Amino acid sequence: VEDSQGDSETKAFHAELWPIWQKFRRMYHIQPMLPEEWQFFRLRPNNFPTMRLAGMASLLVKYAHQGFLKPILHIFQTPELKTEKICSELQNCLIVSSFEFWLTHYRFDVDGSVNSRHPGNLIGKEKAREMVVNVVLPVIFAYAEQTGDHELLNRLKEVYLCFPLLEENKITREMKKQVLITNKTSPKIINTACRQQGLIHIYKCFCQNWQCETCVGGA
Repeated sequence: VEDSQGDSETKAFHAELWPIWQKFRRMYHIQPMLPEEWQFFRLRPNNFPTMRLAGMASLLVKYAHQGFLKPILHIFQTPELKTEKICSELQNCLIVSSFEFWLTHYRFDVDGSVNSRHPGNLIGKEKAREMVVNVVLPVIFAYAEQTGDHELLNRLKEVYLCFPLLEENKITREMKKQVLITNKTSPKIINTACRQQGLIHIYKCFCQNWQCETCVGGA
C-alpha cells in the first residue's frame, strides 16, 4: 500500500519499508498485488499473508550469507545427532519469532491496540514442520540423489519415516474416514508425517480421480 493507514507505529514502519520496497520492485520488475487481492477472510491472524511474508523475509535474511543448504546439511551430517534430534533441529531452523512491529501487529491497516496481539511467532512450530516435510526433505532428497550421497539418503529416509505428525487438514481427516480409521485407532496407525503424506498421496492419485477400483483401500 502506498498510503499507510493505522497507528503511528504502522506509519513509521511503513515509511522505513517503502523506499526499500520501491528499489526491490524496480530491480526485479515486480507487479504489486491489488489491495482486494490480499486474502485475510476466514484466516486466523497468525496465518495472515502479512505475517507469512514477514516470516519468510526473516528467513531469507537469516540464510542470506551462508545459504540455506549448508546449515541443513550440517544437521544431517553431524554423527552424534540421533534421528529424533535431527527432526527437532530442522524444525527449529525454520521457526521465526515475532519482533519489533510484529509484536503488536498482524497487518498494516489495523491499529495495534485493536489487534490485542501478544508476542508469538511469525513462523511457529506447526508451520515449520510443514515446511520441513514439504520443502526441506524433498530438496535434500534431490541433492542426495544428484550427488550420489547414499549415507545422506539413508539418514534422510530415517528422518522422514519418524518425523512427527503435522496438523490435520481436510484431506487427512476425510481420508481417515475413507479407510475406516477411527479416533481410537488413529494414534496407532497415523502416527507420523510420512503416513499422513501417504493418505494425501492416495487421495490425489485415486480419490480425486475416482479411481476407487484400482485402489487397495477402495470400496
